[in-house]
Amino acid sequence: MLITFSSSTTSGIGLETSLLFATEGSSLILADINLEAAERTASLIENKFEGKIKAFAVKCDVSKEDQIEAIVKRAVDEFGRLDVMVSRRDDKRRTPFNRLNQWFSSVRPTVQQCRDHAPC
Repeated sequence: MLITFSSSTTSGIGLETSLLFATEGSSLILADINLEAAERTASLIENKFEGKIKAFAVKCDVSKEDQIEAIVKRAVDEFGRLDVMVSRRDDKRRTPFNRLNQWFSSVRPTVQQCRDHAPC
């Protein structure tokens, strides 16, 4: 069984990615800035898979390294490990080429946590 952290899981690609991981038997930590929406996703997954898949929601701004680090710690405390990190930041605004550094600074904390906690 995999343990997966996934962000922006409340609709679209993020929701479908979470459902796919659940279909494959992964337990899920569902992170979103909108906790109520993430809780709905967790309930949807637990109901769809009749409680065989554990899913819990956490409020998280993926641009904040301390929040991601706390989630990684919770995953390790709860499951003993974290196998997969899916960071799908849902930013409906288009980022102009001259502002890519600003965009990257918002995803850098997740990239750093992947680097720091990868089991390789």
